[in-house]
Amino acid sequence: MPYLLSRTPTLATFAALVALAGCTQPAQAPSQVVTQYNPPAAVVPGPNVTHYQVAFASNSTSIDAAGQQAIATAGDALRGNATMTATVVGRADALGSDARNMRLSKQRATKVANALLQTGDIAAARVDVRWTGKRQQGDQAPASTSDAGDRVVDITIHQ
Repeated sequence: MPYLLSRTPTLATFAALVALAGCTQPAQAPSQVVTQYNPPAAVVPGPNVTHYQVAFASNSTSIDAAGQQAIATAGDALRGNATMTATVVGRADALGSDARNMRLSKQRATKVANALLQTGDIAAARVDVRWTGKRQQGDQAPASTSDAGDRVVDITIHQ
Protein backbone atom coordinates (compact mmCIF):
# COMPACT_ATOMS: atom_id res chain seq x y z
CA MET A 1 0.00 0.00 0.00
CA PRO A 2 2.77 2.53 0.78
CA TYR A 3 4.18 1.86 -2.71
CA LEU A 4 0.83 2.69 -4.35
CA LEU A 5 0.48 5.89 -2.28
CA SER A 6 3.92 7.04 -3.34
CA ARG A 7 3.00 6.55 -7.01
CA THR A 8 -0.42 8.30 -6.88
CA PRO A 9 0.99 11.77 -7.77
CA THR A 10 2.87 10.21 -10.71
CA LEU A 11 -0.26 8.45 -11.96
CA ALA A 12 -2.32 11.64 -11.56
CA THR A 13 0.28 13.61 -13.49
CA PHE A 14 0.31 10.99 -16.26
CA ALA A 15 -3.51 11.02 -16.48
CA ALA A 16 -3.52 14.83 -16.71
CA LEU A 17 -0.94 14.76 -19.51
CA VAL A 18 -2.95 12.19 -21.47
CA ALA A 19 -6.09 14.33 -21.08
CA LEU A 20 -4.24 17.44 -22.23
CA ALA A 21 -2.74 15.62 -25.19
CA GLY A 22 -6.25 14.84 -26.38
CA CYS A 23 -7.08 18.54 -26.25
CA THR A 24 -4.13 19.49 -28.42
CA GLN A 25 -5.18 17.37 -31.39
CA PRO A 26 -5.45 19.52 -34.52
CA ALA A 27 -9.00 20.32 -35.46
CA GLN A 28 -10.22 18.28 -38.39
CA ALA A 29 -11.67 20.09 -41.35
CA PRO A 30 -15.40 19.56 -41.74
CA SER A 31 -16.13 16.79 -44.18
CA GLN A 32 -17.50 17.76 -47.57
CA VAL A 33 -21.07 16.93 -48.43
CA VAL A 34 -20.97 14.17 -51.01
CA THR A 35 -23.66 13.96 -53.65
CA GLN A 36 -24.38 10.29 -54.16
CA TYR A 37 -24.27 8.63 -57.55
CA ASN A 38 -27.84 8.16 -58.79
CA PRO A 39 -27.71 6.29 -62.11
CA PRO A 40 -30.79 5.90 -64.29
CA ALA A 41 -32.65 2.65 -64.65
CA ALA A 42 -32.49 1.17 -68.12
CA VAL A 43 -35.26 2.34 -70.44
CA VAL A 44 -36.11 -0.27 -73.03
CA PRO A 45 -36.20 1.31 -76.49
CA GLY A 46 -39.54 1.04 -78.17
CA PRO A 47 -42.09 2.84 -80.28
CA ASN A 48 -43.23 5.00 -77.36
CA VAL A 49 -39.79 6.21 -76.29
CA THR A 50 -38.67 9.72 -77.23
CA HIS A 51 -35.40 11.41 -76.33
CA TYR A 52 -34.65 15.10 -75.82
CA GLN A 53 -31.41 16.74 -74.78
CA VAL A 54 -30.54 20.00 -73.02
CA ALA A 55 -26.91 21.13 -73.48
CA PHE A 56 -24.95 23.22 -70.99
CA ALA A 57 -21.85 25.38 -71.09
CA SER A 58 -18.88 24.16 -69.08
CA ASN A 59 -19.40 24.47 -65.31
CA SER A 60 -22.90 25.95 -65.83
CA THR A 61 -26.50 25.17 -64.93
CA SER A 62 -28.03 27.87 -67.18
CA ILE A 63 -30.59 26.60 -69.68
CA ASP A 64 -30.31 28.33 -73.06
CA ALA A 65 -33.10 28.93 -75.61
CA ALA A 66 -32.53 25.60 -77.38
CA GLY A 67 -32.74 23.84 -74.02
CA GLN A 68 -35.95 25.67 -73.16
CA GLN A 69 -37.40 24.53 -76.49
CA ALA A 70 -36.43 20.89 -75.84
CA ILE A 71 -38.05 21.09 -72.38
CA ALA A 72 -41.23 22.63 -73.83
CA THR A 73 -41.45 19.90 -76.48
CA ALA A 74 -40.91 17.18 -73.88
CA GLY A 75 -43.60 18.81 -71.72
CA ASP A 76 -46.02 18.73 -74.66
CA ALA A 77 -45.31 15.00 -75.11
CA LEU A 78 -46.00 14.32 -71.43
CA ARG A 79 -49.21 16.34 -71.38
CA GLY A 80 -50.37 14.58 -74.55
CA ASN A 81 -50.34 11.15 -72.90
CA ALA A 82 -51.05 10.70 -69.19
CA THR A 83 -49.48 7.20 -69.22
CA MET A 84 -46.05 8.54 -70.17
CA THR A 85 -43.31 9.38 -67.68
CA ALA A 86 -40.01 11.22 -68.01
CA THR A 87 -36.57 10.15 -66.87
CA VAL A 88 -34.27 13.16 -66.55
CA VAL A 89 -30.55 12.32 -66.34
CA GLY A 90 -27.91 14.96 -65.62
CA ARG A 91 -24.36 14.45 -66.86
CA ALA A 92 -21.04 16.31 -66.69
CA ASP A 93 -17.81 16.31 -68.67
CA ALA A 94 -14.51 14.92 -67.36
CA LEU A 95 -13.10 18.25 -66.13
CA GLY A 96 -13.05 18.68 -62.37
CA SER A 97 -13.34 16.31 -59.45
CA ASP A 98 -15.81 13.46 -59.30
CA ALA A 99 -17.59 15.11 -56.35
CA ARG A 100 -17.90 18.45 -58.18
CA ASN A 101 -19.22 16.80 -61.33
CA MET A 102 -21.70 14.74 -59.33
CA ARG A 103 -23.10 17.92 -57.72
CA LEU A 104 -23.16 19.74 -61.06
CA SER A 105 -24.98 16.92 -62.86
CA LYS A 106 -27.54 16.74 -60.03
CA GLN A 107 -28.09 20.51 -60.17
CA ARG A 108 -28.55 20.36 -63.95
CA ALA A 109 -30.99 17.45 -63.76
CA THR A 110 -32.99 19.11 -60.99
CA LYS A 111 -33.16 22.40 -62.88
CA VAL A 112 -34.37 20.69 -66.06
CA ALA A 113 -36.92 18.61 -64.15
CA ASN A 114 -38.28 21.74 -62.44
CA ALA A 115 -38.52 23.53 -65.79
CA LEU A 116 -40.33 20.50 -67.22
CA LEU A 117 -42.85 20.57 -64.35
CA GLN A 118 -43.35 24.31 -64.85
CA THR A 119 -44.54 23.72 -68.42
CA GLY A 120 -47.84 22.86 -66.72
CA ASP A 121 -50.15 19.99 -65.85
CA ILE A 122 -47.40 17.45 -65.17
CA ALA A 123 -47.38 15.69 -61.81
CA ALA A 124 -43.98 15.45 -60.12
CA ALA A 125 -44.53 11.69 -59.72
CA ARG A 126 -44.25 11.38 -63.53
CA VAL A 127 -40.70 12.80 -63.57
CA ASP A 128 -37.79 10.67 -62.34
CA VAL A 129 -34.62 12.70 -61.69
CA ARG A 130 -31.22 10.98 -61.95
CA TRP A 131 -27.58 12.06 -62.34
CA THR A 132 -24.31 10.38 -63.18
CA GLY A 133 -21.61 13.05 -62.89
CA LYS A 134 -18.91 12.13 -65.38
CA ARG A 135 -19.72 8.41 -65.10
CA GLN A 136 -21.60 6.40 -67.73
CA GLN A 137 -20.59 8.58 -70.65
CA GLY A 138 -20.27 5.90 -73.29
CA ASP A 139 -16.89 6.80 -74.82
CA GLN A 140 -14.82 8.00 -71.89
CA ALA A 141 -12.80 11.12 -72.64
CA PRO A 142 -9.50 11.70 -70.85
CA ALA A 143 -9.93 13.40 -67.47
CA SER A 144 -8.31 16.56 -68.78
CA THR A 145 -10.78 17.18 -71.60
CA SER A 146 -14.13 18.89 -71.84
CA ASP A 147 -16.60 17.24 -74.21
CA ALA A 148 -19.72 19.33 -74.86
CA GLY A 149 -21.61 16.11 -75.58
CA ASP A 150 -21.17 15.11 -71.95
CA ARG A 151 -22.44 18.42 -70.51
CA VAL A 152 -26.09 17.57 -70.98
CA VAL A 153 -29.32 16.53 -69.40
CA ASP A 154 -31.10 13.75 -71.25
CA ILE A 155 -34.89 13.66 -71.08
CA THR A 156 -36.44 10.33 -72.03
CA ILE A 157 -40.21 10.14 -72.35
CA HIS A 158 -41.49 6.56 -71.98
CA GLN A 159 -44.26 4.37 -70.62
